[in-house]
Amino acid sequence: MTITQRNSMALIIIAILITILTLLTFLPFILHYSASMKPKLGHFLTPNFIFALLLILYSIVSLISVRMFFFKTNSHEIFFFMLFLATMIFESSRPLIALLRYFNYPDSYIMFLSRTAYFGKICGTNSLFVSALFSSDIETRKLDTPVIVILVLSFLLSSSMPLSDTVLQNSYYKPGFFNYFIFSLIFIDLLTFLIFLINFFQKKNSEYLFLSLSVLLISSGREFSFYFSSVGYFSVGIIFMIAGTILFANKLHGIYKWY
Repeated sequence: MTITQRNSMALIIIAILITILTLLTFLPFILHYSASMKPKLGHFLTPNFIFALLLILYSIVSLISVRMFFFKTNSHEIFFFMLFLATMIFESSRPLIALLRYFNYPDSYIMFLSRTAYFGKICGTNSLFVSALFSSDIETRKLDTPVIVILVLSFLLSSSMPLSDTVLQNSYYKPGFFNYFIFSLIFIDLLTFLIFLINFFQKKNSEYLFLSLSVLLISSGREFSFYFSSVGYFSVGIIFMIAGTILFANKLHGIYKWY
């Protein structure tokens, strides 16, 4: 994948996210001015809907900022970090799950959105992990293979995981092996953190120590915003992710002096 192809893909992803954000933003107003839907507006405007908008907004702003900050680089670390940022859109399917359930849509639709959310979670976790691997000076000419592996693996895992009919407060269906799922992804997050930490000791560069801290902030914030639906938890999560994203971009720029 050339730098031109990567930049084009980034623009396409950003355009899709902006379109979805616009649709979600104006949907409540469309419902409000619809006589048949007006009584249901209060049921639709839940905290989860606001959380989803904020996640998409975080994804869009972060993608645009990172792309502008690293406009000319073909860095694999930045590419997979941008892929992680793009997965926020999949995790923002929570309000649609609640909406479909309120209107008594078939469970197959709700299950599909549930798996979509978990696809984003798995894909994002693996993208951060691969970004850390490439910071360890792994040599590769093409990004096609790791991208395909991440997408296929995320699709297979999210589509095959068992789901129960117990709905969590954040509108996700709870997998039968929920605890194993959580700890497996947390384990990958810890490996990502350790890779940057090992790079710090091997390369004697303090920038990698801050990169490991940024990954810790991003991963922790993502867990808070993914599994908890209260305003307090989500606020902490989004603040951690924003701080981690800024720190990650700045320190990676400091290592390679990319522009």
